[in-house]
Amino acid sequence: MLTPDDDTCNPEPDMTVIDPVVEMGQLYTERCYFVAEVLSGSDTDWVLSAKLGYYQRHDNCLSVLFVRQGRIAADFHCRADGWAKVELLDSMMHIDVPGIGDIGRLADPYRFTPLTSPVP
Repeated sequence: MLTPDDDTCNPEPDMTVIDPVVEMGQLYTERCYFVAEVLSGSDTDWVLSAKLGYYQRHDNCLSVLFVRQGRIAADFHCRADGWAKVELLDSMMHIDVPGIGDIGRLADPYRFTPLTSPVP
């Protein structure tokens, strides 16, 4: 994802929902609707704030999900709610992304990890 006014910051989300038409060889998109990132230890509060600000500048981006690695938890930011952070902690909670729908339970990305036993 690139922002026309910023070529210094180039986060690489783990998952994006973009337009269905992508040109052969195209590496970046200027339009996305949803972004999800699995956080690493180097993602400090400052880094997360910078990444969220970058995604917010994409006019079509409706929401951002930051998924924790060391525990079952995620931070959900939604444009419709003024980008307020909602901390998701209930592993059985379904994540409903505006404009996209239910993308599954919070526990789903943790399947087959030491953090959880397989979810039925």
